[in-house]
Amino acid sequence: WNERRRGANRDSYMAAAGTHDFPKLAEIPGPEVKERTTMTKQALKHELDKQVSTNTAMKRMQKEREKALEARHLQQNAEEMVALQQLEHHKKELTKDRKS
Repeated sequence: WNERRRGANRDSYMAAAGTHDFPKLAEIPGPEVKERTTMTKQALKHELDKQVSTNTAMKRMQKEREKALEARHLQQNAEEMVALQQLEHHKKELTKDRKS
């Protein structure tokens, strides 16, 4: 019984394997195979080039964002330093006026 079941499973497996929709290169004449291969290579190269350019653009944008953030932090630090210096100067003026 097991042998019959294995045989039936093997037959259904073989039938299913033969129903794939991969190109049957044995049926395509030589020049068509070469043309199909060339077209596939070109499509893959185009796709890869697109991925590379996308990744490069993403990295460039990330660097630009980081530079902008750093510049904003530097500007805020400079403004804070000016504000602290003005406050210190104002305190000195007040203590001078009180002593006089």
